[in-house]
Amino acid sequence: MGVHEAGDHGGAAQVDHPGPAIARALHLPAAAVPDRRGRVRLYAIYLVVSVGLNALIKRGNVTHHDGGHIFGLASLTLWVPLVWRFARAFVWPAAARPWLVAAFVWWLALVVTGFITFLPEMGDRFKFTNGLVAHAHLAMAGLVTSLHVALLATLGCNWSAGRTWAFWTWQLACAVHIGALFWLGWREAAEPALLYVRGGVADWCYGLRLVAGGAMFVAALDLLATAWRHDQE
Repeated sequence: MGVHEAGDHGGAAQVDHPGPAIARALHLPAAAVPDRRGRVRLYAIYLVVSVGLNALIKRGNVTHHDGGHIFGLASLTLWVPLVWRFARAFVWPAAARPWLVAAFVWWLALVVTGFITFLPEMGDRFKFTNGLVAHAHLAMAGLVTSLHVALLATLGCNWSAGRTWAFWTWQLACAVHIGALFWLGWREAAEPALLYVRGGVADWCYGLRLVAGGAMFVAALDLLATAWRHDQE
C-alpha cells in the first residue's frame, strides 16, 4: 500500500456506515398509516441486496483505490430515491413532514459527499482532516437529529415539532456548522500548519462553528419546551 493510500476505513466501512440509518428508517412508519405497500417491498429487496454486496466486498489491507470498494460505495446512491419512495408509501402527520424532508436532504448530502470524498484523489485530500469530522456531523447532527424529531412527531398524538423559526434556525445553523468544517478540511489538507496559526482561517471556521452551535442550542431549547408543554397537556 502506498503512503498516500487510505486503509481499511474504505468502501466496506462506508457501506456499513449508513446501515443503522437505513434500518432506523424501517421503524419510522410504525405509527404512520400505510399507503402503498409495494414501495415497502422494493425497499426491503434492495436492503437484502446491499447486505449481500457488503458481505462480498474485500476487507482488510485494501485501499480506497480498489474498484470493488468504489462500486460498493456507488451502490449506496440508489438508496437516495428508494428512501424517498419508501417514506412516501405512508401518510405522515403534518408536524413530522418538515423534519422528514430535512432528514432526506441530509441523507442525500451524506450519500453524495460520502461517495465523492471516498474517491482516490478526494480521499487522499480529506483523510485525517476536519472534512471527515464534518461528514460525521452531517450524519449524526443533520440526518439522525431530523429523523428522530420526525419519529417523535409521528409517535406523539397531536405533537407539535416546535415553531417554524426553531426548525429553520436549527437546520440552517447546522448547515453553517458543517460547511465551516468542510471548508476548513479542504484548506487544511493543502496547508497542514493552518490549525496552528492564530487569527487565520481556522479561527474563523471554528468561530462560525461556535456561533452555529449556539443557534442550534437555542432552537433545540424551543423544541424541548414544546415537547414539555405537550406532555403536560
